[in-house]
Amino acid sequence: MAIATPSPKKWTVEECYRLQDSGLLEGRYELIHGEIYSKMGQKPLHALSLSSLVLCLESIFTMRRIRVQAPIALPNPHGRYSEPEPDVAVTKEDLFTYTQQHPLPQDLLLVAEVSDASLRFDRRTKAPLYAQSGVTEYWLLDVTNRKLFVYREPSAEGYRQTILYTEEDTVSLLALPETPIAVRDLFPPIE
Repeated sequence: MAIATPSPKKWTVEECYRLQDSGLLEGRYELIHGEIYSKMGQKPLHALSLSSLVLCLESIFTMRRIRVQAPIALPNPHGRYSEPEPDVAVTKEDLFTYTQQHPLPQDLLLVAEVSDASLRFDRRTKAPLYAQSGVTEYWLLDVTNRKLFVYREPSAEGYRQTILYTEEDTVSLLALPETPIAVRDLFPPIE
Protein backbone atom coordinates (compact mmCIF):
# COMPACT_ATOMS: atom_id res chain seq x y z
CA MET A 1 0.00 0.00 0.00
CA ALA A 2 1.41 3.37 -1.07
CA ILE A 3 1.69 6.08 1.53
CA ALA A 4 0.20 9.37 0.45
CA THR A 5 2.54 12.34 0.64
CA PRO A 6 0.98 15.70 1.44
CA SER A 7 1.43 18.31 -1.25
CA PRO A 8 2.28 21.94 -0.49
CA LYS A 9 -0.21 24.72 -1.17
CA LYS A 10 0.52 26.50 -4.44
CA TRP A 11 -0.54 30.15 -4.02
CA THR A 12 -1.93 32.30 -6.82
CA VAL A 13 -1.29 36.00 -7.28
CA GLU A 14 -4.95 36.70 -6.52
CA GLU A 15 -4.83 34.70 -3.27
CA CYS A 16 -1.72 36.59 -2.16
CA TYR A 17 -3.47 39.91 -2.74
CA ARG A 18 -6.40 38.70 -0.61
CA LEU A 19 -3.99 37.58 2.14
CA GLN A 20 -2.31 40.98 2.02
CA ASP A 21 -5.63 42.85 2.09
CA SER A 22 -6.75 40.81 5.14
CA GLY A 23 -3.50 41.60 6.99
CA LEU A 24 -2.33 37.97 7.02
CA LEU A 25 0.57 38.61 4.65
CA GLU A 26 2.71 41.47 5.83
CA GLY A 27 6.04 42.91 4.76
CA ARG A 28 7.76 42.60 1.42
CA TYR A 29 7.50 39.38 -0.52
CA GLU A 30 7.28 38.04 -4.05
CA LEU A 31 5.43 35.07 -5.45
CA ILE A 32 7.44 32.69 -7.64
CA HIS A 33 5.92 29.46 -8.98
CA GLY A 34 3.24 29.54 -6.30
CA GLU A 35 5.69 29.92 -3.41
CA ILE A 36 5.81 33.07 -1.28
CA TYR A 37 9.35 34.35 -0.74
CA SER A 38 10.10 36.96 1.89
CA LYS A 39 12.18 39.83 0.54
CA MET A 40 15.16 40.00 2.87
CA GLY A 41 16.82 43.20 3.94
CA GLN A 42 19.73 44.43 1.87
CA LYS A 43 23.36 44.25 2.83
CA PRO A 44 25.32 47.47 2.16
CA LEU A 45 26.97 46.13 -1.01
CA HIS A 46 23.60 45.12 -2.45
CA ALA A 47 22.04 48.50 -1.64
CA LEU A 48 24.98 50.45 -3.10
CA SER A 49 25.04 48.32 -6.26
CA LEU A 50 21.31 48.84 -6.70
CA SER A 51 21.82 52.60 -6.38
CA SER A 52 24.72 52.47 -8.87
CA LEU A 53 22.59 50.57 -11.39
CA VAL A 54 19.73 53.04 -11.03
CA LEU A 55 22.09 56.00 -11.46
CA CYS A 56 23.52 54.50 -14.66
CA LEU A 57 20.06 53.82 -16.07
CA GLU A 58 18.84 57.27 -15.01
CA SER A 59 21.57 58.80 -17.16
CA ILE A 60 19.94 57.10 -20.17
CA PHE A 61 16.26 57.10 -19.19
CA THR A 62 14.33 59.36 -16.90
CA MET A 63 13.28 58.05 -13.50
CA ARG A 64 9.75 58.06 -14.91
CA ARG A 65 10.69 54.87 -16.78
CA ILE A 66 12.63 53.08 -14.02
CA ARG A 67 10.76 50.89 -11.53
CA VAL A 68 12.74 49.99 -8.42
CA GLN A 69 11.74 46.88 -6.46
CA ALA A 70 8.20 46.92 -7.83
CA PRO A 71 6.22 43.97 -9.19
CA ILE A 72 5.89 43.11 -12.84
CA ALA A 73 3.02 41.07 -14.26
CA LEU A 74 3.64 37.90 -16.24
CA PRO A 75 1.34 36.39 -18.84
CA ASN A 76 -0.43 33.12 -18.03
CA PRO A 77 0.30 30.40 -17.22
CA HIS A 78 3.23 31.91 -15.26
CA GLY A 79 1.27 35.00 -14.28
CA ARG A 80 -1.24 32.97 -12.29
CA TYR A 81 1.41 31.72 -9.85
CA SER A 82 4.21 34.27 -10.13
CA GLU A 83 4.55 38.00 -9.56
CA PRO A 84 8.26 38.75 -9.32
CA GLU A 85 9.56 41.98 -7.87
CA PRO A 86 12.85 42.61 -9.68
CA ASP A 87 15.32 45.10 -8.28
CA VAL A 88 14.97 47.23 -11.42
CA ALA A 89 12.71 47.24 -14.46
CA VAL A 90 12.85 49.79 -17.28
CA THR A 91 9.53 50.40 -18.99
CA LYS A 92 8.95 51.44 -22.58
CA GLU A 93 6.41 54.05 -21.52
CA ASP A 94 6.10 56.49 -18.64
CA LEU A 95 5.46 54.75 -15.30
CA PHE A 96 2.04 56.37 -15.00
CA THR A 97 0.91 54.42 -18.06
CA TYR A 98 0.62 51.35 -15.81
CA THR A 99 -2.10 52.47 -13.40
CA GLN A 100 -4.43 49.49 -13.93
CA GLN A 101 -1.87 46.68 -14.09
CA HIS A 102 1.83 46.17 -13.49
CA PRO A 103 3.82 46.22 -16.73
CA LEU A 104 4.01 42.97 -18.70
CA PRO A 105 7.17 41.66 -20.42
CA GLN A 106 6.21 43.39 -23.69
CA ASP A 107 6.14 46.70 -21.76
CA LEU A 108 9.73 46.30 -20.53
CA LEU A 109 13.12 47.10 -22.03
CA LEU A 110 15.08 45.57 -19.17
CA VAL A 111 14.64 43.57 -15.98
CA ALA A 112 17.60 43.47 -13.58
CA GLU A 113 18.39 41.71 -10.33
CA VAL A 114 21.20 42.71 -7.97
CA SER A 115 22.48 39.53 -6.36
CA ASP A 116 24.67 38.60 -3.49
CA ALA A 117 23.05 35.90 -1.36
CA SER A 118 20.33 35.28 -3.98
CA LEU A 119 22.64 34.66 -6.98
CA ARG A 120 21.81 30.97 -7.34
CA PHE A 121 18.05 31.60 -7.07
CA ASP A 122 18.21 34.50 -9.55
CA ARG A 123 20.15 32.37 -12.07
CA ARG A 124 18.32 29.05 -11.72
CA THR A 125 14.77 30.13 -10.90
CA LYS A 126 14.18 33.70 -11.99
CA ALA A 127 16.16 33.64 -15.26
CA PRO A 128 14.12 30.72 -16.70
CA LEU A 129 10.88 32.29 -15.45
CA TYR A 130 11.70 35.61 -17.11
CA ALA A 131 12.73 33.84 -20.34
CA GLN A 132 9.62 31.68 -20.51
CA SER A 133 7.48 34.78 -19.86
CA GLY A 134 9.11 36.70 -22.73
CA VAL A 135 11.31 39.23 -20.89
CA THR A 136 13.58 40.37 -23.72
CA GLU A 137 16.63 41.33 -21.67
CA TYR A 138 17.59 40.31 -18.14
CA TRP A 139 20.66 41.60 -16.31
CA LEU A 140 22.03 39.88 -13.25
CA LEU A 141 24.62 41.82 -11.26
CA ASP A 142 26.84 39.51 -9.24
CA VAL A 143 27.93 42.02 -6.61
CA THR A 144 30.27 39.64 -4.80
CA ASN A 145 32.39 38.92 -7.91
CA ARG A 146 31.68 42.27 -9.62
CA LYS A 147 30.40 40.66 -12.81
CA LEU A 148 27.36 41.20 -14.98
CA PHE A 149 25.43 38.40 -16.66
CA VAL A 150 23.29 39.56 -19.58
CA TYR A 151 20.54 37.22 -20.75
CA ARG A 152 18.88 37.68 -24.15
CA GLU A 153 16.80 35.78 -26.70
CA PRO A 154 14.09 34.35 -24.43
CA SER A 155 12.54 30.97 -25.24
CA ALA A 156 10.46 28.29 -23.55
CA GLU A 157 13.70 26.52 -22.59
CA GLY A 158 15.36 29.62 -21.13
CA TYR A 159 17.57 32.33 -22.56
CA ARG A 160 19.46 31.32 -25.70
CA GLN A 161 22.19 33.88 -25.13
CA THR A 162 24.12 34.59 -21.93
CA ILE A 163 27.03 37.02 -21.98
CA LEU A 164 29.38 37.55 -19.04
CA TYR A 165 30.85 41.03 -18.60
CA THR A 166 33.64 42.07 -16.27
CA GLU A 167 34.48 45.52 -14.93
CA GLU A 168 36.75 46.21 -17.91
CA ASP A 169 33.84 45.87 -20.36
CA THR A 170 31.04 48.10 -21.55
CA VAL A 171 27.48 46.94 -22.09
CA SER A 172 24.51 48.34 -23.99
CA LEU A 173 20.84 47.51 -23.81
CA LEU A 174 19.40 45.82 -26.87
CA ALA A 175 17.00 48.73 -27.17
CA LEU A 176 19.83 51.31 -27.11
CA PRO A 177 22.97 49.75 -28.63
CA GLU A 178 24.47 53.21 -29.25
CA THR A 179 24.54 54.01 -25.51
CA PRO A 180 27.29 52.03 -23.76
CA ILE A 181 27.54 51.73 -19.99
CA ALA A 182 30.84 50.98 -18.25
CA VAL A 183 30.25 47.81 -16.23
CA ARG A 184 32.47 49.17 -13.42
CA ASP A 185 29.93 51.99 -12.99
CA LEU A 186 27.24 49.44 -12.07
CA PHE A 187 29.10 48.69 -8.84
CA PRO A 188 30.20 50.97 -6.00
CA PRO A 189 33.87 52.06 -6.15
CA ILE A 190 36.41 49.80 -4.48
CA GLU A 191 38.12 51.49 -1.54
